[in-house]
Parts: sequence; structure tokens; C-alpha cells
Amino acid sequence: MDAYVQVALIEKARRVFAADSSIFLSFPLLSPLTFTPQALAVLSTPASVADYAAAADFARIVNFLPRDMVASIGGESYLWNVYADVLARADVADGIVGEAGQGSSGGSTLLHDVAPDGTQTDAAPYRDYRQYRDAWIMAREDYGAHKLTGELADNPDARQHWTDVEEPALRAALAKAEADWKTLGHRDEIEAALQAESYAALNNPRARWEQWASAFNPDIDLLTEVGYAPTSLSPKDFTGDTAWLQFDLSAGEMASLVHDAPAALKVVLDDDGGSTIDHVSFDYRSVAVVRPWFQSNALTSRIWRSSDPDLALSDGEDPPSGACPGYVSAVVFIRNLKVTFRAATTTTPVINNLRFTLAADRLTRRDLRIEPMQARQVAPLSETAAVPVTVQRAFSRLDIQSLRMAPTVATQPSVQHVAFRPAVTTQLNPTIRRPVVSRHLGTSLSTFPGGAQSVNEPLNPTPQPTQPPPQPTQQHDDISILAFICKRLPRVPDPMPDLRWN
Repeated sequence: MDAYVQVALIEKARRVFAADSSIFLSFPLLSPLTFTPQALAVLSTPASVADYAAAADFARIVNFLPRDMVASIGGESYLWNVYADVLARADVADGIVGEAGQGSSGGSTLLHDVAPDGTQTDAAPYRDYRQYRDAWIMAREDYGAHKLTGELADNPDARQHWTDVEEPALRAALAKAEADWKTLGHRDEIEAALQAESYAALNNPRARWEQWASAFNPDIDLLTEVGYAPTSLSPKDFTGDTAWLQFDLSAGEMASLVHDAPAALKVVLDDDGGSTIDHVSFDYRSVAVVRPWFQSNALTSRIWRSSDPDLALSDGEDPPSGACPGYVSAVVFIRNLKVTFRAATTTTPVINNLRFTLAADRLTRRDLRIEPMQARQVAPLSETAAVPVTVQRAFSRLDIQSLRMAPTVATQPSVQHVAFRPAVTTQLNPTIRRPVVSRHLGTSLSTFPGGAQSVNEPLNPTPQPTQPPPQPTQQHDDISILAFICKRLPRVPDPMPDLRWN
């Protein structure tokens, strides 16, 4: 696709997926990201070395620190670094001025189930809340996408069809999703419990902070031999369901979108003379990112402060400045990309070959240095690959005292069509000094098929029987990332003025 169509696509995506001012989109302009359904399916339940390598690579992809519309993946710091630093080094208040700081820590059975080891997981009502909230978000996105297509169509019949047929049906679906969120999703009760939890944190800051800190211990919650914090998607089976929505981009819509796009986006166009492409369509799903170890409230809570520049996460401005102006909260996946050219009489499919070719340095909203991509050869991951296997290791050691991971140098992957392509490749450490364990996954590398029999013994896998070569995956099954949906942080830290401090 030419730059004109790409600008229109980005602008429509911004209007559909980032309608809220607290949300911004970041696009993989530096390198395309394409996955197989099989690779995405193992994220929450990895069972082999190859599964863990794939899960580690995906965790680094979605835990980069977004700043603007250019997704600069492959940096030296990740969300779990920032989160560990804040939990370990923030100056936490004692309580509210004039109050003793005693009382409930704000735990609610509506929100959390607590395991014997203190680990918190979402309670069933909270899971229902998230499920029906996400269904409402999907209905809102579907309404917004079709609304743009219908209202900006250059065909009067298409505009009339939107007004008479599509709009009433989609509006009714949106209203039903909102009603389900309120009733089946316990919206009022859950949001009241969240508000009470926030107030309890102000009343007893240190007790709340201890809960957050105990829920994320890098020594046990990071898979340190593979170098990542477990991160998955919800719903986890989205690749096989039928809930994918349709995204269309017509010639008339493109012209309107490009004309109204902000100057910061149109700067990539050398001219706006249009395109030879008449229509673009694909299936899409926005899928929430799940981080069992992460509580975003800990970052935005107003019970902590710091004079350390490394903990100045965001100044809340636009564009923002700080160590972590936002984080990825969801991902927009697409499949079955099709393009129709004006000169052609039939649709020309370009199946999941989404490749942005825009000048990323022009789109960067702040003075950021974008490192050039380095092409390299990476062997594809395989379920039957012998161990040790090639995996990404972004970190070389864990400094327990400061809870900060020391990164090795990372480079941008040159991705075209892979399950997962790691940014840095090394051979898995042949001797595992301790199990690679996370309480969020409940397993150990020493339990892998062909893995170590003991945590102090080398990995000497039993030779695998010869397997027939796997059948190539059909190209139409592959899934690409269109955009990362990013939550913008307000000013952080921003402590309440009436708190007591040491």
C-alpha cells in the first residue's frame, strides 16, 4: 500500500480505537509483526521450551514503553523494569494528615481472590465485569468503524444504507452491550468496589503498597532464565472464534480521512494526489493484554512520590515526557487483508502482508533517536526442536537489591512472516541453576519435555524421534498487528497534597 492509503488507515484506526483522550495508538512502522494462531495460543499456557521462547518474545513486544505513534520495540527497558523500580524505590506516604492511618486495606471479595501464598487473582465478578466491558468496547469499535465508512462514502446509496439499515442495527447492538455490562457485568458494584479500594489506599497507604509489592517479586515472578514477565491475551482463544469484525476503507473515505488528518500524520506525504487503490478490507479484533503481575493503580496512585528522575514516569503533557508515558493495554490484530486496485476488475488479495512503509522519523512526535533495523537470520521456532534452542534473552542478570534487570543490547527484528522472531538470540544456558518458575504460570523449565532432570544438571535431552516435516501453514490463517492500543499515564508521580510523610 502506498503512503496515501497508509495515512488514511492510521487516521481511521485512531478515530475508531483511540476515541478516549486517555488512549493513543502506536503502530509497528519499523518492522511488521505477523504471527500464527498456534504461536498466540500458547502464550498463557506454555508447555515446552519453544513455547516459552515464543511467549518471551511476545512479552517483550507488548511490554515496550510507547511514547508516540511509532512503536519502537526492542529497547533496553520494559514495563516490568519500570514497575519493579517504582515498587522498590518509591517514597510511600504514612497516611492522611490528621488521621491515624489505620483501617481496611481495601481488599474486596468482588475484586480479588487471595491464594494461600498471598497471590491475588481476579474474582469471578471482576472477570465478568472485564468480559462484558470488553464486549461493549468491541461494539463501540464496530459502530465507529461502520459509521466512518457509511458517512464518508462517495456513493449516495451506500450512505443511505448506513442511515436506514446499518446504523439502527449497530446502535441497538451497542445499547445491548452496555446493558449487559451493567447487569451481567456487575458494573455499578465493581466500580464502587474499585473506588472504595482507591480510598482505602489513601487511608492506609503503606498497607496497600505492601499488597502491590508482595504481588510482584521479580525474584519469583520474572522468568529470569528466559528473561520476561508472563504476558498473555484475553480472550486467549480469540484466533479461532467467529467474533472478528470487518474493517473497510473505500476511496471516498480515504480522501476525507487524509484531508482531515492532523499535520503530524500528513507530514509523511510528499503529495496528496490520491492512490490507485480503490478499497481495502480486513477482519480485526482488539484483544486485551493480560499481565497477572501488574497493577496499573500502583503507578497512578497518589500515595507515592520520588525525587529520582528515573521514577518521573510522565509529566502528563502532550506530547508527554518521562520514563514511562504509557503502556500497551490492548492489541489490534488483523487477518484476511484484501486490496482492490482501481484498474483491476477483481479483488487482489494481499493476505496478511501488512507492511507500513512510512518514514517513521517524520512521524515521531518528539526528539527520539530511532536506531536502524539490523537484518539477521533467525531459525523458526518449532514444537519438535531439540533443546537447547535459540531464544531471546533481553537480560543477563537480576540485581535483587535494586530489583532492576540489567539488559543486554537489543536490536530491532527484521520480521516478515514468522511465528515469533526474537530481537536478541543466544543459546539457552546449558545449566539451569534454579527452576525457571513464575507463580503466574506455576511451572518450571526443569519440567519441560527434554528439559533438565534437576535444577543443577545440564540440559541433556533425549533424542527426539524423527518427525515428518510439518505442513506449511496456510497463509490466510496468519495474523498481523495493526496497532497497539496504549493507555496514557497522567502526571506520575502526583502525590495528594494532604498526605503525611516520614
